[in-house]
Amino acid sequence: RLDRIDRILVGDWAMKMENGACFLVEDAAVEQPRADQFEISPTGILFGSRVSWATGEPGEIERAVVGESGATPESLTEAAKACGFRGERRSFRTRLVDLDWALEGSVLTLSFSLPPGAYATNVLRELMKTDSQAAENAR
Repeated sequence: RLDRIDRILVGDWAMKMENGACFLVEDAAVEQPRADQFEISPTGILFGSRVSWATGEPGEIERAVVGESGATPESLTEAAKACGFRGERRSFRTRLVDLDWALEGSVLTLSFSLPPGAYATNVLRELMKTDSQAAENAR
């Protein structure tokens, strides 16, 4: 799904970037312009006892990933209940706020802010990928 991280699909849980509220996408063509404007973003699941799974193609992808680990949505839900994890959905994308950068010779210095739940290490990992790493992650 990484090769379509900016695409809204029917069955996605999309997050409103202004307030973090999520909604189930019923018409991707209607919602895609909002994603293009960074008003909404597709989300990924953080498993838990009360989190909603995607449906359609996004749901198939989530279930396939879980299946590769030998688990099922039901087994994860039961384990989450036992541990008290409610789960949530996180945006696939995040906007860098107050981005500033400087390049001196071969040294790049970055400064930016992120919303809660986003990590600078993830941003830096994406920026430092080689073409071969990016191709591998797109699979």
